[in-house]
Amino acid sequence: MAKNVGKFWNIATNKETKKADISIYGAITKWAWSELGEVSSQAFLKELNNLKDVDTIHLNLNCPGGDVYEAHAMSNSFRRFASENNIKTICNIDGAAFSAASYLAMSCSEIRMGIGSTMMIHNAKGSSRGESKDLRETADLLDKIKESIIDVYMTKTNKSREEIAEMMDKTTWMNPEEALENGFIDKIETYSNEEPATNFSDFDIVNFYDNVPQEIIDKMKGVQPENTVKPELNIKPQKKGGKIMKYEQFKNEHPELFNQIVQEGMETGVKNERARIQNLDNLKNVPDGAREIVNNAKYVEFKNAGEVALEIMNSDVYKATKEINKREEDFTNSGGAKIPESTPPENKEELDEEILNAATQSFTNGINQ
Repeated sequence: MAKNVGKFWNIATNKETKKADISIYGAITKWAWSELGEVSSQAFLKELNNLKDVDTIHLNLNCPGGDVYEAHAMSNSFRRFASENNIKTICNIDGAAFSAASYLAMSCSEIRMGIGSTMMIHNAKGSSRGESKDLRETADLLDKIKESIIDVYMTKTNKSREEIAEMMDKTTWMNPEEALENGFIDKIETYSNEEPATNFSDFDIVNFYDNVPQEIIDKMKGVQPENTVKPELNIKPQKKGGKIMKYEQFKNEHPELFNQIVQEGMETGVKNERARIQNLDNLKNVPDGAREIVNNAKYVEFKNAGEVALEIMNSDVYKATKEINKREEDFTNSGGAKIPESTPPENKEELDEEILNAATQSFTNGINQ
């Protein structure tokens, strides 16, 4: 499997201003294996500790959420680093701060939201298989995770545990005004053009979260809100002197170029989708019982190979297959597979001799191990 070298964060520094920007534009993952890329909280902490001569860090978020423990690890390590080095921290919610990203934002001393951005808080989610006791254990774990998340929110807002818990139960989506009113942020920034980036191609917001507002769905699909003009396109002129065209004007005056752009976009989309399917088909050592996970990722949930590999490794099918293979290997290594088949003995003397030979062979194998 090709190594995924992409990260969901980027760290940039300015030596003159002693400022650093940490931008998290993507889902928070825990892929730390060499075949999937090093994008875990451990790799994040390593880069964070390399920051020198910095007095202010801006944490810029456009994140749909992700792994709860990875977000907690990043949040706590970020708080500790800032405290130990006397660094001022400012969170800028540029587009989305959903789920785990919302409490990652709480790690900063000041939180700002741009116009058009959204914060979402909800209960922790998980899946489980097995007996009733297994399901109860999972439910108890999710309740504990919820309490730990409430602890984080209470470091910022003055709301009670009960009020925050009720907001999480309902899956609460907040625009900047609502987040400010509820005490989750400190300031609303007005520099936004009300079109924050919220394109998470590998993250199914609608099917993963509850009560998703239609305006969020429209942003994900790139749908223009009603009573708004389409974005202006700055077309490179043939002659000197620039000319700014609106969407419809460009489409009508340059139909051939417009169609070419659309065609190239469609071809790129088809190419990317084929690559996604091919990467899923190239997954190795997939247990037969986990093929349903792969097929579901192809045609229903539209997940990428990295997400599917993680889901398979956490599945009961994978764990059971791994345990069966281990037992078969242990059996083979113990010499059990080396005992030859034989016909039943014809009399008591032959039976006694065969039992003696088998016992001797077993004892010898035990010594050789």
